[in-house]
Amino acid sequence: MTFAREIAYHQQGRAPSVYHSHTDSDSLEVIQIVSGDGTALISDQTYPLNPGILLFIDSSNIHSLNPQDVNTYCRNKLIVRRSVMEKSLQAVGALSLLEVFDEAGGTCFTLSPELAGRVDDIFSGMAEKPKDNAVVFSSLIHLLTILTPQDRLYAQVADGRVARVLHYLHTRYADPITIDMLAEESHVSKYYLCRLFRNYTGMSIVQYLNEQRLASARRLLSQTQRSITSIAQDCGFGSPSHFCALFREHEGVTPREFRNTHGK
Repeated sequence: MTFAREIAYHQQGRAPSVYHSHTDSDSLEVIQIVSGDGTALISDQTYPLNPGILLFIDSSNIHSLNPQDVNTYCRNKLIVRRSVMEKSLQAVGALSLLEVFDEAGGTCFTLSPELAGRVDDIFSGMAEKPKDNAVVFSSLIHLLTILTPQDRLYAQVADGRVARVLHYLHTRYADPITIDMLAEESHVSKYYLCRLFRNYTGMSIVQYLNEQRLASARRLLSQTQRSITSIAQDCGFGSPSHFCALFREHEGVTPREFRNTHGK
């Protein structure tokens, strides 16, 4: 099996957003920003999207990269299979290296120009031999071991209203939620709040809420034998039929088919 799902070197244009296969329970992503600016959303955390930023993302979490200008946005990208990565690291006694991916809101590093150049060279080497598992694996190990805690950048949101909405949607997604209610809590009009939220996250409030509910549903489907009706209720969907329709629209399969493929 090929170790890497995707390798891109100096890829330009808007990154894929959170929808469909971009939220994947068996993928890990590493993104290096080469040029451009904007914001990155991982779970309910946001980070700046500037040159020298390096992101580690568990793809099962909601994530979206939101560049301000797609014409100046350029990144390096690696997506690997988590299951294969775990087996490979376990074999060499280095499973703890995966901890960098397991932060609920991802992990972000800000690199010096010298370190950014070294990381860029690592991506270049992987892109030259994307199907060589040994090259990709050793390159990723190298990448994970040259970073230090001093390079880490903690999440920050420039607007507290967006931070509060993200936290609310992330923690109370199963509750009945309306945009009117969120706007009232934020003391702004719903139109302004929707525009502000999209500017920072690259997603609408409804899209983020649906993705949060679907992410929880995927976990319950794969890790439990609870009924579809029970999962729909506990994840905040109005009815099992609405849940099944939205799940199929995003995943391409029914909840039951997903469980048959991903269940333990």
